[in-house]
Amino acid sequence: MTQSSLADQERTVNFYMENVESNSGTTKAALYSRPGVLTVDFAVSGAGRGHIFTSGREFVVIGTKLYEVEELLTPSVDGPASSMLTERGTVASDQNPATMNGNGDAGDQIFITSGSNGYVYDLTANTLTAIVALAGKATMGGYLDGYFLALDSATSTLWISDLLDGTTWDPTQFIVRVGASDPWVSMIVNQYIYLLGSQTSEVWFDAGTFPIPFELHPSGRLQQGCGAPFSPEVVGTSVVWLGQTVNGNGTVVRTPGFSVELISTFSLQYAFGNLVDLQDAIGDSFELLGHTFYTLSFLSAETTWVWDATMNVWVEWSTWNPATYQFEVLRPIFHAFAFGKHRMLDLKGPRVYEMSQDYAYDVEGGPLRRMRRPPVLMRENKRIFYSRIELFAEPGLGNTTGAGENPQVSMRASNNGGKTYGAESFRSAGKLGEYDIRIEWLRCGAGRKRTFEFVFSDPVQWRILDAYLDLQPGTN
Repeated sequence: MTQSSLADQERTVNFYMENVESNSGTTKAALYSRPGVLTVDFAVSGAGRGHIFTSGREFVVIGTKLYEVEELLTPSVDGPASSMLTERGTVASDQNPATMNGNGDAGDQIFITSGSNGYVYDLTANTLTAIVALAGKATMGGYLDGYFLALDSATSTLWISDLLDGTTWDPTQFIVRVGASDPWVSMIVNQYIYLLGSQTSEVWFDAGTFPIPFELHPSGRLQQGCGAPFSPEVVGTSVVWLGQTVNGNGTVVRTPGFSVELISTFSLQYAFGNLVDLQDAIGDSFELLGHTFYTLSFLSAETTWVWDATMNVWVEWSTWNPATYQFEVLRPIFHAFAFGKHRMLDLKGPRVYEMSQDYAYDVEGGPLRRMRRPPVLMRENKRIFYSRIELFAEPGLGNTTGAGENPQVSMRASNNGGKTYGAESFRSAGKLGEYDIRIEWLRCGAGRKRTFEFVFSDPVQWRILDAYLDLQPGTN
């Protein structure tokens, strides 16, 4: 939404857009529900902080515990009767996520940073060891060409492990920032080491030199810093993060190499400008059904924005809170593709989820509430009379029993460009097999700045194709 609600009222929550590629398709594009989640397992307490699938095994950090997740767990709304997670050790904790990186079969280790400390999990011995040399020095970790990396953002120092051995960190093997005065606040690895400062950034590569194998790339000075240390993610072939420069912040940028491109919109930057704190934003990414998604969750603001890199479109994804009757920050986060499944953690709870387009529930079996607000309808600010509106959504997809047996759509209208709305009016989208149902409202009144809003809460696969209006323009 722009600065003026009269300029643009569109809002899309918990949908994503997909073009219809056939030239003879019924419509040019469709809105499909964001994937839902079912519970795979749960820990006793804590909240999700880190996730990895490496060497054929899945590990999670929930609260202060490292757990291994079994492969053959059947997801359900409630999950198993008792926890099946295998506890593998204890880590320190702070307000930041944990980072987890593996060095493959050659090293058979996982390097974990949590609470500014470093740990190595031995996949052969199944032991977790705290790295004394990194105590208080490991804000986040990475891995490149056999070396584990630990960034200490407090001192702008990058520590380098021995080759294929995360238990050994030579105190002479480190890099400090000298190319600019602003400190390194974040790091991410994507063929190169991206060391992101608060105002500018650097790209380092494996030069094979001795004793330090890494050097600053000749083209690796970027005039773009990072405004949220845990926002960077590898999205497709690019690195995406919440940017910040000496002149301001609140943009989302990407770099496929050494050039930085803006991917956020004016509307998005206006939305960011209204947030109190941008630094606690967490980035995540995954690929599903041909789409590559980057999610950017602002914890204190309780809001999540999603960039569909395939469609180059931004939408909102949220978790609905029935108690407060509000959309809040998206809770399924920290994605890992494990055992051929999309696994997620809970940002606010101890559960492990499986994510799928076939699931229509949110965290803890709650409602996955979706909303679509199309643009305002105006004709030189003259009154328009609406005799009928029809929502063209795929009908007859109700469940056999229980919630969603007779799925409902609610509609409400605003006559002042989306500032206030009238009462909700509900229509059935058709029970299972009722494919001829039409979702329509009659005698919809008149307005000069009319916009409609549609809400979908029942646990079915909502597919929105179009909307049709019968109207008569007025003369004043």
